[in-house]
Amino acid sequence: MTITLPSETLGINTVEDAQAADIRVIFTHATADYAECSLIMVDTEKHAEKVNGAVVMTIIADFLVDIRYQWIKAGPVQRNYIGWCDVDLSTPGIQDGVPPIQTSDIATVTLVDPSEADLDRASRTLDMDFLQGGMF
Repeated sequence: MTITLPSETLGINTVEDAQAADIRVIFTHATADYAECSLIMVDTEKHAEKVNGAVVMTIIADFLVDIRYQWIKAGPVQRNYIGWCDVDLSTPGIQDGVPPIQTSDIATVTLVDPSEADLDRASRTLDMDFLQGGMF
């Protein structure tokens, strides 16, 4: 997932802002949220383009979560390479795992307000949802 900086809508204007941002993806099946994963900024790229004759510089910040099962002789082992996923939102704390994503699930990317970062999804009121898509 990428965010173009500066982003006035999200209030993420610098690379430092992007590194500090708490961005998560929430997975929903039917109408129930069932998993939440952190997205970590992993890279930036500078871009220049002409707009009305003036050169405008932007930065593209790349965010990623990389959690998967690896198969070893004893069976599958979960590896968290980048970020984390809570796969049981009804239990307090993070129940780390790989979300069981299904066709027709919805993924919503949200910016979590720092004042509510330790609250569960249902208790947060200041989340700013800014991207949504379905799993096909």
